Amino acid sequence: MRRAPHRRTTPRPMLAALALACLIIFGGGGTSSAQEALPETPNSPEIDAARIAQINQGLKTLPPQSGRFEQILPNGGTAQGSYLMDWPARLRFAYDGQSGGSVVTVKGKFVAVQEASRAEPNWFPVALTPLAVLRQAVAEGIKPDMLVETRNEARFIALSLRDPSGELPGTATLYFDRTELQLYAWRLIDVQNVVTQVRLRDREIHKSLSERLFDIDYDSELDE
Repeated sequence: MRRAPHRRTTPRPMLAALALACLIIFGGGGTSSAQEALPETPNSPEIDAARIAQINQGLKTLPPQSGRFEQILPNGGTAQGSYLMDWPARLRFAYDGQSGGSVVTVKGKFVAVQEASRAEPNWFPVALTPLAVLRQAVAEGIKPDMLVETRNEARFIALSLRDPSGELPGTATLYFDRTELQLYAWRLIDVQNVVTQVRLRDREIHKSLSERLFDIDYDSELDE
């Protein structure tokens, strides 16, 4: 059965949780444990325009991929699961059962959040989440007015981004490995200064991913 997504008022806690999930769209190949805290990102002006251009090129050519993620939650707990990504329109972010079995799926302009597998999803416009900022970074490149802070180290480069319009609060910091400029982790700080961080691992590149892999496992699906 096809029906329009539910338009529900988004409670701040749910929106914050959704924002964390949405960051998974940037696939990467990190292998470090999420138990290890990510470094802070004091401003470092030595990251020049040429390096930003290289990072932008990598973001624009992200291939279809799958892998695993490990996440440190705001309360200090941890969660893990698997992801599928076919940027820019599709993403599936599935927590392991011991972490609650939640599923987050992006299709087109909407995000479906299921608190458990096969549960009735809650629908959110992508435009109401930090995913909109990150999608802009991939589609149009990271622009100077999006950068808040940078860090340039021997093993990694970190870029903190914000919504240039100021409509979306908080910042998202992306961590790239130094050798291949592959995104492997991120840190999200929301408007209440709550910090959550994620690392990706076991990345597998695909020539394509079937659209069926992103279907909402429920009696309704998104109209794209």
